[in-house]
Amino acid sequence: MNRTSPKRPRFFQLYIPHDDELTLSLLKRAHQSGFEGCILTTDTPQLGWRHDDVATSNYAFHRGMGGDLGFTDPVFQRRMRENRVDPKQGPVRAATMWIDTIWHGRAWSWEKAVWARERWQEIAGKDKPFLIKGIQSVADAKKAADLGFEGIVVGDHGGGRGETCVEESVGGF
Repeated sequence: MNRTSPKRPRFFQLYIPHDDELTLSLLKRAHQSGFEGCILTTDTPQLGWRHDDVATSNYAFHRGMGGDLGFTDPVFQRRMRENRVDPKQGPVRAATMWIDTIWHGRAWSWEKAVWARERWQEIAGKDKPFLIKGIQSVADAKKAADLGFEGIVVGDHGGGRGETCVEESVGGF
């Protein structure tokens, strides 16, 4: 995380880990890095099955790449030490540990989204928005509003997440 972006609102995109202490650490680091809001990504509980990537063995985490956010986090660094994972000696193992911590089929819940929003507001202040990205139905949009989320982002992660599409979602709104 850095402060070198142009002067415009910056939102931290949170893929919520399955480790509350790590989630808190990421939220604190985002706030300390000057992010003015947080967007919880809910439309990627599992990485997409991309046939070309499979055919060419193009999976960054299996090449030891893509875990930089985790590798620089003090909580995740401790988790790696606890599991005897050294990102310098075993970058693939470390990157795989990171991806397993934030993805791979462990779905978010409304309760966890509310918890993350409350933690963000404790850390960053109630004037810093917390949005949900990946809303695909009117019912979920209403629920997000009823629960007090400051905004939503309609989408299905670029069309690669399931049998739905943004056009159908937007039509419902």
